[in-house]
Amino acid sequence: GLEIDNVTLDSRKCLPGTLFVAAKGAMPESPNGESFIVDAVSRGASAVIVEASCESVPAHVPQIQVLIAREVA
Repeated sequence: GLEIDNVTLDSRKCLPGTLFVAAKGAMPESPNGESFIVDAVSRGASAVIVEASCESVPAHVPQIQVLIAREVA
């Protein structure tokens, strides 16, 4: 099964066992978390939470779709 030890909005903090939350920026000029998915996975993220199905999540990484990702973190 999938083991999650950590949840983060910051791709730089991803390690194996991390659930990366790709939340939309709080402000229009804030970066969108989806632009950091590749970095999060390369650092070891085990799964990704997204607000819409996302092509940048590799097929081997589970993605969980929610309405408002920021509420998960």
